[in-house]
Amino acid sequence: MSENVDHVEVKDGLESNQDQTDLQAIQNQSDDQTESQWEWNVLVKAAQYGELAPIEASVLKDPQWARHTDQDGISLLHWCAINNRRVIMTFLLEHGAAVNAIGGELRSTPLHWATRQGHLGSVVLLVQYHANMNIWDAEGCAPIHIAAQFGFSAIVAYFIGKGVPVDCRDEHAMTPLMWSAYRCLNSEVSRLLLRLGAQPDLVDARKRNSPLHWASLSENGSVLAILLDQPKPISHLVNQEGKRAFDILQGLHQSAEPRKNPKPSFSKEQLEKLRSTHETTPDRSSYIPIQLGDRNKTWETITTSGLLFSIFPIFGLGLATEVSWPIKAGLLFTIYILTTLVVRKSSPKYLHTIVPIALYLATEFWIYVTWWVVLYPIVPHLMFFAFIMFCGLLWYCFTKTWMSNPGLIVVQGQDRLKSVVELAENGDLGFQNFCTTCLIPKQERSKHCATCNECVLRFDHHCPWVGNCIGQGNHRFFIMYLSLLSILTMMTIVACYLGYQKDQWPTNTWVRAGVLKNWVLMILILSSFHCMWVTLLLSCQLYQIIIMAMTTNERMNWQRYAKRLQPHPGKMSPYDKGVCRNLWNFFMNSSISNSHRLHTV
Repeated sequence: MSENVDHVEVKDGLESNQDQTDLQAIQNQSDDQTESQWEWNVLVKAAQYGELAPIEASVLKDPQWARHTDQDGISLLHWCAINNRRVIMTFLLEHGAAVNAIGGELRSTPLHWATRQGHLGSVVLLVQYHANMNIWDAEGCAPIHIAAQFGFSAIVAYFIGKGVPVDCRDEHAMTPLMWSAYRCLNSEVSRLLLRLGAQPDLVDARKRNSPLHWASLSENGSVLAILLDQPKPISHLVNQEGKRAFDILQGLHQSAEPRKNPKPSFSKEQLEKLRSTHETTPDRSSYIPIQLGDRNKTWETITTSGLLFSIFPIFGLGLATEVSWPIKAGLLFTIYILTTLVVRKSSPKYLHTIVPIALYLATEFWIYVTWWVVLYPIVPHLMFFAFIMFCGLLWYCFTKTWMSNPGLIVVQGQDRLKSVVELAENGDLGFQNFCTTCLIPKQERSKHCATCNECVLRFDHHCPWVGNCIGQGNHRFFIMYLSLLSILTMMTIVACYLGYQKDQWPTNTWVRAGVLKNWVLMILILSSFHCMWVTLLLSCQLYQIIIMAMTTNERMNWQRYAKRLQPHPGKMSPYDKGVCRNLWNFFMNSSISNSHRLHTV
């Protein structure tokens, strides 16, 4: 009996020892897990705050930490990417970190995380380590679609430069242009995509919306204006519900009052623009260039110029009527209002570019008619000869200012994308040294002209009166043109004054003296007005060129260029070489080749 008892006691002792061993193993495993979790938390904090030392020590001790992920699949590379810790990212990637690891609620890669925060440097680094730029996250978006949504134009340009198609589709067939039109109120990304060849007439798979529909849905007025200015007609496109963008905008405009935001971001002009093209035939290839229904610049130029050319005789006849001056003033004001309405109706798109130069040409034409028909018999012949000579020089300078290349920086498509990639990889792809519209490096003293949509060397300003930018290529001709114009307006004032004071007009004139006298008075007033502003503009230009050695753009945006234009002792700008040298540099060193091209950074 005692033997059996002893046997049982021994057996119970063995089982107890085994239980203690298992318990100890579990406890040790729990301690290891706790220690491992604690170390992981330390490494995550180090990745977030850019502390390389703890990560380096742990990875060198156990390389698995470089590829380790938490329960959500998030790796250290994710945390470094979202916080732009490129030094740690490089270390992790060199020690085996998974560059395309998918984690987080959105099931996205480190490239998605870096893109969402706009960290171009991290994006470049990940792509250099062969990150896949075409992986979709849980929302079905590739990194380029995320960059388009958040307005990161530099990242969008870099992705396209690295080979991502400009019209790549996400899971729902949305293109980057659609996302930028819908989510990004800044028009910079949309303008960039269109410049790189994005098609504005594509539609998505779910709702069959075009970029114009998406811009209308989000009341994105800035992008709406850009899309409406595209040469390809897109306003006729209908979505799955059979609605055009005009219908969506009209519905938003009509229901704007009870909404939280009673002021839609699009203008009535944009709504009217869509309305005017609502019934337009999509195929405009059959249109003749000059047709009433076509918003063609040739037609608008002809109608606007013709109207402004004919308005001067109407004003002259108004002045010549034998009625009281208050009635004349009312008549002339009515003519002015009607002319303004007609011009705005016939030329809404190119109003700011056509009207100034058309008005100038019409003014010059009727001043010349006045000299030949009215003033020639009155003024001294030497004065008339001088007027003709100065007119020839004026038109030469005007033509050179109008038609010459002001210094456009032209880059071919492949060179443009190549420069984007090179600048991004060198860390120089920023606002200060890169034009995100033209996608080219900024040259010294250059600026992007919003009217011409080009970058111009030594940009001064865009002059609507000559229909061209004023830059390095034509600035000297512009100064000579202003000088001659100032002289000719002064001569016209003197000649008109002599004519107006004359009591007896030549007997061979085919218009009676009263009409001629009032006409000369109108030309006198008009010439006096032009003489004042032209002389003032010339004085400002000469002061900037000779004394300050600055352009109008640099003077008006001094704060923006403060670092580059840091004044030297006794000088307004670093380009100031003294009065004589400034003049010499301006007139003798301003020429450029007719096709200035930039191929390398």
